[in-house]
Amino acid sequence: MIGARQSSGIFASLGRVVARASAAHLRCLVVPGPELASAAGLDLEAAGLMIADSPRSANVLLVIGDLPEAMQDFATIAYAQMPRPRAVAILGGEKPHSLPEPDASAPISPAGLAEVKAQLKLAFANHALAKQVEPFDAAIFQTRTEYSCPMHPEVVSNEPGSCPKCGMFLEPREVSASTTATMAATAPTPTIKSEVNPMPKPDHSAHAHTPEATAYTC
Repeated sequence: MIGARQSSGIFASLGRVVARASAAHLRCLVVPGPELASAAGLDLEAAGLMIADSPRSANVLLVIGDLPEAMQDFATIAYAQMPRPRAVAILGGEKPHSLPEPDASAPISPAGLAEVKAQLKLAFANHALAKQVEPFDAAIFQTRTEYSCPMHPEVVSNEPGSCPKCGMFLEPREVSASTTATMAATAPTPTIKSEVNPMPKPDHSAHAHTPEATAYTC
């Protein structure tokens, strides 16, 4: 169970209590939303699954169907905000690429919902606590600084400098790795990185003792 809580300190002695409580109270944050479950003929509350209104009050991330890219990022952020122990359940569709392997999965149907509930109860009862837990990380949380022109956003550089088109200084901005990958996959033309003018250097021509010919190149 990737979302197990580390069994140290007080939780080492209360491990069984925590595991039983987690297995008995499955609080689901439904993505994209509870309305999709209702549209598929699923009654979560009748099946014994409580619907959480925020990640902080959920211990199960329930993904229904295939998610678009933007919704996958939302699911990843929501999962990271859920307290441990936490689990991922998939009803139909594929697992979002940025989430860990699901603790429960089944087709979208009332029978599948009952199967997912049974798998979740077993996962929490047996693996809610662990001596070693794996940290959760995803590309959406990895950011870096790049520089772009406020007038020409297609001009992007990894270093500060000035725009080769208008001469304005490039402004820094924080971007995530997933945003960069998405832009690279959908951009009609490559971003301009090699043509950015470097930061202007001090002019020491007045102190030069011997004039030299200056050559200009693109």
